[in-house]
Amino acid sequence: MNNKMNVICPSCGAEFNKNLSQCPYCGNSNYYGQEKSYMKGLAGLRQRLAELADINKKIIVEEAVKVLVLVLAVVIILVAAIFSVKAIDRHNESIAVNNIRKEIIDGR
Repeated sequence: MNNKMNVICPSCGAEFNKNLSQCPYCGNSNYYGQEKSYMKGLAGLRQRLAELADINKKIIVEEAVKVLVLVLAVVIILVAAIFSVKAIDRHNESIAVNNIRKEIIDGR
C-alpha cells in the first residue's frame, strides 16, 4: 500500500481509493467510503430541506398578500356601494322635498 488514500480489500486483496463505497473489483463494502458517501448525501438533503422551508415561507407570504389585497378590494367596493346608496337616497329625498315645495308654492 503506497498511498495513504488507498485501502486493501479484505476480500480480494485489491488496492483501491478509501473514499469508494465498495471495492471496484469484487464489490466488497468499504465502510469508510460508505459513511462518507452517506454523510455527503445527508448534507445535500439537509440543504434541500432548508431551501424547501424558505420556498414554503415565500409561498405563504405571497398567498397572504393575495388574500389581503382581495379583502381590501371587497371592503373598498362595499364602502363605495354604501356611499352610492346613501347618495341616491339623498337625491331622491331632495327631489321629493322639491316636489312638496313646488306643490305648496303652486297652491295645491
